[in-house]
Amino acid sequence: EETEKRHQRRPGQSRHTCQWYGNRMKELAREGKLTEAIDMLETRMLKEDRVQPNDYVYNVLIGACGRVGYSQKAFDLFYKMKERGLLPGMVTFTALLNACAESPFHKTNELGNILRVRQEMAKQSIQPNMITYNAMLKAYAKCADLPTTLELFQEIVQSGQEVTAKTFSFLLFASTEDREAGFTQTVEAWRLMRKSHINPDIFIYNLLLRAARDCGIGDPDVAEQILLGESDMKGIPRLQRKKKQVGPKLIKGSKGNKQLSPGQGSEVVSKEMLTVEPVGVADMQEDSINQDQTDDWWKEGTQDKVTNREAEVKIVVPTQHAPNLLDLERGTETVVSLGKVQMSADRLDLFGGVEGFLSSMKADGVKPNIKTFCQIVEIIRPSTSEEEALLTAMSDHGVTPDRDFYNALIRKRAMRRDMEAAKAVLPMMSARRQSPNLRTYVNMAMACTNGQEGFKLLREVKQAGLTPNVQLFTALTGAALGSRDFLYVKDLILEMEKLNVAPDERLIKKLENAAVQDKEPQKGPFRSPMNAYLSKVRAFRGVYQQWLERMPAAQEQHPWDKYRKTPSQEGHPWGKYRKTPSQEGHPWGKYRKTSSQEGHPWGKYRKTQQDMLNFIYSVILCIYYM
Repeated sequence: EETEKRHQRRPGQSRHTCQWYGNRMKELAREGKLTEAIDMLETRMLKEDRVQPNDYVYNVLIGACGRVGYSQKAFDLFYKMKERGLLPGMVTFTALLNACAESPFHKTNELGNILRVRQEMAKQSIQPNMITYNAMLKAYAKCADLPTTLELFQEIVQSGQEVTAKTFSFLLFASTEDREAGFTQTVEAWRLMRKSHINPDIFIYNLLLRAARDCGIGDPDVAEQILLGESDMKGIPRLQRKKKQVGPKLIKGSKGNKQLSPGQGSEVVSKEMLTVEPVGVADMQEDSINQDQTDDWWKEGTQDKVTNREAEVKIVVPTQHAPNLLDLERGTETVVSLGKVQMSADRLDLFGGVEGFLSSMKADGVKPNIKTFCQIVEIIRPSTSEEEALLTAMSDHGVTPDRDFYNALIRKRAMRRDMEAAKAVLPMMSARRQSPNLRTYVNMAMACTNGQEGFKLLREVKQAGLTPNVQLFTALTGAALGSRDFLYVKDLILEMEKLNVAPDERLIKKLENAAVQDKEPQKGPFRSPMNAYLSKVRAFRGVYQQWLERMPAAQEQHPWDKYRKTPSQEGHPWGKYRKTPSQEGHPWGKYRKTSSQEGHPWGKYRKTQQDMLNFIYSVILCIYYM
């Protein structure tokens, strides 16, 4: 109301100015009301007041759309801006690049949009400034396009722009998107930054941890030459690589010994010192585009799943210090050879372990934050002693654990099926006045390997005032299938139906894989262990087919629906599952035996004779084994 009063029309003024509309849209966007801001342009300004918008109005809205990743609307506004004869400027292009970077579909749909922005800038002969270059680097990095990121970095250096730690952070981010060889490439980028006398910040150190957690070293022979190669401190040496090259060579040594001028030492690098040489990249971005990163916190076993030929680091450790690739002068003195590095903890050991990594941060004057320790707890080996040592290190560095950290710790312990250790975290949370949330219980569900523990956890969730969701049941189902307890799985899916929790495709795929297992006929005595197990599988399979017929598909909101007046189903990976009652077919039709009847009003009542016999047989088996 106060905002509206400040922008009321003056007496006798028939219409507001473009400046007024732009300021009002900016305030609405800042308050999280992007839909109202867009409506002010499209309805009030154009249709009601008939005021022709200027470039300021469009830049405000394009920037607002870019900050939330609504790239489709940002480019729609951009094209309408051009249709009105308005000339987009550097602010416009920067906002569009930011929209590509923040888009939820940046790995699949946005590379073409980035190319269009660069073409438009070339048409107008606009030379990007450092802000626009950083936005472009960020967009390419998030699109997992490492070769183009390297080319752009070279362009920035050659253009004479000042390269800062922020610029290098995008280069490191692009390296971490390569799940196969990203660790080696991240170390190369780190060395380039340190040789350029640019001091790292907390974001760069957290990216190093991300590389240790998510990325492999690539080809061991190439990785050993890069990671253990001696440096002349003028640039990373050019290595004589074998024909098989997995990752790009980031740096070649500069010819001159020109030093940075006073005052520039920790912030910028001159183009004379650096050149970037992208070389053969073996289709590495293809895998990273197809992998979800991330942030699917309910997925089991996402740590340490790297498809490299890896195992251990062979070292000779003197009393002085452990190997640390972050130390350019003597970090690899104690390493004889680099063997196979399989686990994320092995890669952290190459950074000196937890102690060595935190010591490097301290030497650079960087204080670790809670995100630093949340990543470390996911990387360290599954040992209670190491976890307790990490808690001590947090206290020594003055970092207070929050709920996200405790959830990560519970997940770490639940993944090794240590339910008692996972429950031991709850008193720690209470002592810090942190209450468990649904994510806490989803993580604990990964350790519930039997029905007694699983349904006890469901009761605790309800007592805490939380509503079980599909992610919780997916975690419970994964634990049940891991212990091959099919009666437990059967009870879980029936409980889902009772609580009206609709399954998603990820859960259905788990159940479908379980339903097709062990279809061989029974042999030997009826009560033999193998036949008893097969009977439980058949009991689950019979109930599952009937349950699948009754259950609807989980509806997932499109990321942009909250900004639209009319939600759309187009362009979203779940769009194919969003069906109206009048449409034929069903998301689970491909899994159902009688899916062809789904379009008929009575289809749900029509069962084949074999389905009925299977159902009766499963009921008899359930009664027999009770």
